[in-house]
Amino acid sequence: MKSFIKSMIFTTLSLYAVSRMFPAVHFASLQVLVTTGIVLTLLMYIGRPVLKIVLLPINIITFGLFAWMINIIVFYLATLLVPGFSIGSITVPTIILGPFLFPALTLSVFWSYFFVSLLVSFGNGILSWVL
Repeated sequence: MKSFIKSMIFTTLSLYAVSRMFPAVHFASLQVLVTTGIVLTLLMYIGRPVLKIVLLPINIITFGLFAWMINIIVFYLATLLVPGFSIGSITVPTIILGPFLFPALTLSVFWSYFFVSLLVSFGNGILSWVL
């Protein structure tokens, strides 16, 4: 129970940070943010193992390359289950690092789900490591 609450708090904080960085990740209110954190944590604890078992043949055929799709499916299910939570098309601004220029990039909704799931997983990992 303690790890579930900790995971729920970390997921909610990561979702909040991602929504502040990218306005395409939208929450209607603070209550929707907390609800999304709870639903997403439940889906990660319950839905993700079920999806892994159901999609095991595809995962074996693709030598594990299909595994990242499970996170995208979990986030899509969260957007279906929580009214007021949406992920739209994300635009990454131009980044200049010394002599390197990375042009602005607009991600489709599919790749936005992938990017958000990657950032939330990264945020959860960092928070788990720090605390």
